Amino acid sequence: MIGKRYRSHAFVPWQNQEGVALLMVLWVLTLLTVIVGQFCYAMRAEINITRNFRDVAKAYFLARAGQQQALLWLLEPEQINGNGAEAGPLWRVNADNQPVLFGDGSFEIKIGNESGKINLNTAHPDLLKMMLAGLELSEEEERIIVDSIQDWRDADNLHRLNGAENDYYQNLPEPYSCHNGPFRSVKELLLVRGISKDIMTRLLERITIYPQVSLTETARNQVKDETAILEQKQININAAPLEVLQALPQMTDEALREIIDFRRQADFTTLLEVKQTVGDRIFRQISNYITLDFSSYFSLITTGYVKGSKARRSIASVVDVDADLYKYRIAKWLDFESVQ
Repeated sequence: MIGKRYRSHAFVPWQNQEGVALLMVLWVLTLLTVIVGQFCYAMRAEINITRNFRDVAKAYFLARAGQQQALLWLLEPEQINGNGAEAGPLWRVNADNQPVLFGDGSFEIKIGNESGKINLNTAHPDLLKMMLAGLELSEEEERIIVDSIQDWRDADNLHRLNGAENDYYQNLPEPYSCHNGPFRSVKELLLVRGISKDIMTRLLERITIYPQVSLTETARNQVKDETAILEQKQININAAPLEVLQALPQMTDEALREIIDFRRQADFTTLLEVKQTVGDRIFRQISNYITLDFSSYFSLITTGYVKGSKARRSIASVVDVDADLYKYRIAKWLDFESVQ
């Protein structure tokens, strides 16, 4: 009995050690599986990040290629099309232009002309008032904004009836000076009396600061208000964005649709075509505010796409083009964030 009891006690611990060893092996295998899985996930993430970075870079340079192609068209509108062959213009201002295949991707080009917007620096008071149409402002609020814009951009420190000069801005909780000169950017409008962030947001598609006010020193010394020489009284109906067209006096939804439908096919070449499109009554209301003249300042928005990828990049610019001298100047350049 004593011998049997001894053999029984010696056998059980050996069985327990074997189970512990097996359990430890399983735990090690599980741990290694987790480590390997985590490593594979990290490597896959690194590969995806690298691929996305590559595609975003490609998309950016495709967008830059679009900028160069648009500039080429603006400099040679009648000779060069998107494929480099001799032909008529491939693209039009304010039109839905076809994408252009390039390398292993493509780019889209949207061309605008600043003559279709209201120039904060040169707009006649009537245009400034029209700019505020549809914003549901009271007459008093409109008068304050119109007068204050003129006070902001003129050279003197005398405020108009409803305007504001240094005496107003210096008494604000966070005082600053009235610029008394041309707007340097559209966002500067936020500093003007009566302009809130909401109003500013709704005005962004309607306003511009181009063409810029540029006078010689001699001319500047001879006038108190530079904008009086370059006063803008009309907008280009071919280049005007939807928001500006909606602001035209007595503009109806039906007339707006007719203008947009006409522009999808071609530009207006005479004001008579505008009259035939919108009708006599509306034309009489808007005729004093419209023109067919383009300015030398064009806005370009180009977007690059990479085949098989969701990455894309966009570039927005404003360029001053002189086709006669075959040269251009970049007045504004903005890289948009990538979209994936």
